Amino acid sequence: MTSEQLVYVFFGVLTSAGLGFAIATYFYRTKLNILNANNNSLINEAKAKAEKIVKDAELISKEDTLRRKEELNKSFENIRLDLRDQEKRLEKREDAIEDKARDMLKRERLTDVLQNQLQDRKNETDIKNKKFAEILEKQEKRLLDISGISRDHAEKMLFENLERTLSKQFADKLKKHDDQLKDSAKESARKILAMAVQRYASQHSVESTVSTV
Repeated sequence: MTSEQLVYVFFGVLTSAGLGFAIATYFYRTKLNILNANNNSLINEAKAKAEKIVKDAELISKEDTLRRKEELNKSFENIRLDLRDQEKRLEKREDAIEDKARDMLKRERLTDVLQNQLQDRKNETDIKNKKFAEILEKQEKRLLDISGISRDHAEKMLFENLERTLSKQFADKLKKHDDQLKDSAKESARKILAMAVQRYASQHSVESTVSTV
C-alpha cells in the first residue's frame, strides 16, 4: 500500500470517526431533549396535580368553614331563641308577681278602708250610745223629780211591773198551751171515734152478709 493510499485510509477513518461522533452526539442530544421534555411534562403534570390538590384543599376548607359557620349560626340562633323564651317566661312571671302585688295592695288598702269605716261606725255608735245614756239618765231623773219618788222605789216599782208582766205572759202561754192540748185531745178523740165507727160498720156489714148467706 502506497503512502497515498494510507493517507486516504487515514482520512477515511477520521471521517468515519467524526461521522460516528456526530451521529452519537445527535442521538445523545435527541435523547437528552426527550428526557428534558419528559421531565418538563412530569414537572408540569406534578404542578397541575399540586395546584389541583391545593384548590381541592382550599375548596374543602371553604366548605368546611361554611358548614361550621352554618352550624355555629344555627347554634347561636337556638341559643337566642332559648334566651328569648326564658325572657318571655320571666316577663310573664314578673307580670304575674306584679299583678299579685297590686291585688294584695288593693286588698290591704280595702282592708284599711273597711277597718277605718268600722272604727268610724264604732266611734259613732259609742257617741250615740253615750248620748242616749245621757238622755235616758236625764229623762229618768226628770221622771223621778216629777213623780217625787226615790230611785230605789222606782226600781222596786219597775221590778214589780216587770214581774206582773212576766207572770201574765207566762199565764197566757200556759193557757195557750193548755188550750192546744185540749184541742189536740179532742181531735184525737174524734179520730179514734171515727175509726171505731168505721170498724163497727165494717164488722156489721160482714156479719149481715154471712147471716144472709
